[in-house]
Amino acid sequence: MTPLFGRMATGQRRAFYASKAYLRIHEEALSKTSDPVEIACVTFKWWDQGAPKEIRDRFPNAYASVVCDDMIALHAAVRAGLGIGRMPCFLGDPDPDLERVPGFELARYLDIWILTHPDLKHVERIRRFMRFAADAFKANAGLYLGR
Repeated sequence: MTPLFGRMATGQRRAFYASKAYLRIHEEALSKTSDPVEIACVTFKWWDQGAPKEIRDRFPNAYASVVCDDMIALHAAVRAGLGIGRMPCFLGDPDPDLERVPGFELARYLDIWILTHPDLKHVERIRRFMRFAADAFKANAGLYLGR
């Protein structure tokens, strides 16, 4: 395996989102933490337990209403009001149809790195592009960090 050369452009965070309509319809259930309410979740097929642990900890009767295999499908299902979904802040925060689900903290997500093959790190056009890309991510760091 060849090591890569680069630097981290920005960190990221994730949150739980739901459509405004879903939050309005389920407002009472979401405000309770001790009742065994059923909360629908949009999940990934790689999550073995169905609903994410953070949701199950708060709502033990949470269930997977939709199981997706990519982030775009998850985003579309959450927008359609099919349940609560966990996604990176850069995807959920700017969407006017979504809101963060109250009562859940932001969580760390995968950092964004700008990488290249070590043999290319001194090529001027590669260096310029890496600098440009890193500066663009840093300029928008609030979007990725959920600020």
